[in-house]
Amino acid sequence: AICGTKSIQLISGKKFMMEMRVRTSDVTDNVVQFGLSALTAVTNPEDLWTTTAADVLAVGILDGSALVGILADEGNVGTAAIAGTRSMVADTWHILGLLYDGIAASVYVDGKLSVTTSVTVPEAVALAPFFGVLNGNGAGAATNYIDYIRWSSER
Repeated sequence: AICGTKSIQLISGKKFMMEMRVRTSDVTDNVVQFGLSALTAVTNPEDLWTTTAADVLAVGILDGSALVGILADEGNVGTAAIAGTRSMVADTWHILGLLYDGIAASVYVDGKLSVTTSVTVPEAVALAPFFGVLNGNGAGAATNYIDYIRWSSER
C-alpha cells in the first residue's frame, strides 16, 4: 500500500471527491481499497478494513466479496463497514468514486450509486490519501492495475 504525503481535512458542509480507476483479476479473493487515513505509510492500510480502528474514510472490496463498500471511523472509536449494492467484475476496468458532501458519504461504481451513509467521518483531522491492494487467502495471486487516483475538495 502507498500513502501520499498530501494532507487533507474533511470539513462539515464542504464537499470532497476522490476517484480511482482500477482493474483486478480476482474480485472475491482480493482486497482493493483507497481513501483517506490518519495512519502513516509504516502501517498497513489494508488492515483498516478488519483489524484497526483509526481515522479513516475508505472505499473498496473486501476478501470474499465483489461488492464495493465504504468504511468510516472517527477518533479511533471503531470502524463502520457498510457493504454496497454494486459489484466489481474481474478483469474489467472500473471507476470507483467517493463523494463526501459535508454530511454523508456516498460510493459510486462506474457512475452508479453503490451506497450512501451518514456514518461519522473524521473531520478537522489531517488525513493522507492512500491506496492498497492485498491478495486474499486463496491459492492464486491476483493481478491489480490502478490507472489513476484523483481528488478534489471544496475550499
